[in-house]
Parts: sequence; structure tokens; C-alpha cells
Amino acid sequence: TWTACDSMEVGFIAVLPQCVKVEWHLDSTQDAMLSSSLLVGQIFGILSASMADSFGRSPVVIGGLWCVIVFGFASAFAQDFTSLLILRALAGYGIGVSQCVSYDLCCEILPRRYRNLIMFCDMVGVAAQLYLVVSLYFLLEAYGWRSLLCACAIPVLVVGIFSLWTFFESQRWPMTQGRTAADLDVLLSVADYSIH
Repeated sequence: TWTACDSMEVGFIAVLPQCVKVEWHLDSTQDAMLSSSLLVGQIFGILSASMADSFGRSPVVIGGLWCVIVFGFASAFAQDFTSLLILRALAGYGIGVSQCVSYDLCCEILPRRYRNLIMFCDMVGVAAQLYLVVSLYFLLEAYGWRSLLCACAIPVLVVGIFSLWTFFESQRWPMTQGRTAADLDVLLSVADYSIH
């Protein structure tokens, strides 16, 4: 799921500062700033997730995913500490938005009897991705931290590409906006997708 893919970027917090510290000779303050930049961005993303009430759940989740993809890959090409710090914060913003709104989207779309199981599986995926980050670190350590950043962004890219065709708007969101005709279109598109 998309939340599990995002968590690879979050899990990389434990590895990235150690890799960059050696190459760029960072002091302890810069090390701490780099570790926290993604989390600071995530906080701002969570705080701005209410835009899903205005624009819809699905477009905001997809936008957050693409924010993680673009700035996750761009981080691998950062040439100095300041640009890496900003790019990691922007990737964190996308994570905050997409993770926060994705839970709303799941709760609104999933049938009640499957909701807990699917959300539990999503959390298991989050934990599994954290272990995957550590495994990737040992496998790709010789290739440098830039290759690790790209490897962590690839799963989000795959989900982001599929999201363009498979993410449906919540059937509840248009009703809260007083748009019952749009709600009917959402329901018909979900029904059409599930038939095929």
C-alpha cells in the first residue's frame, strides 16, 4: 500500500545522516537537522491535510505521493547540505499529506467488515518496509547514499503510477460538499472498475 511505501522514506532517516556525514563532513547540529528535516516537513503536511475537505481525498493523496516521488528522487541529486535539507523536508511534506488523508480515504471507501484487517495489513507493511530499508542499506552501501535514496523512492513511484488509474474518490466526500450528482459518478466508476 501507499503508506507502507512512504515509510521507506521515513525509515531512511536512520541511515541517511550517517552516510552523508562522512561524505560532507557534517557536524552534530547538521546531522540532527538532516534527521529531523523529513519529520518537520511531515508535520506541515499533516497540518495542511485538511485541504482534502476542499479538493477531495483522492487528488490530495495522489498529490502527496507525487510530492514524495519528485522530492525523494531529487534528494539523490542534491549537491550541498542546504538543498538536501530542503528536498527532504518537501518529501516529508508529501508523506504527511498522503499518509494522513489516505487513512480517511480507506475508512470512507472500505467496507466496515474488511476495514480493520486491511488497515492492520497496511501497518504490517509499514514495519516490513522499515526492515527493507535496513536491508537495502547493507546491499547498496557500496554504491553510496544517492543510490539508497533512489531505491527508497522506487516503490512510491510504482504506487504513484498505479494511483493515477486506480485511486477512486471517496463516495462520502461529494455528499459532504452537497454534490450528489458527483457522488453518483464516483459510485458508478467504482462499480464499473469492480466489475472488470
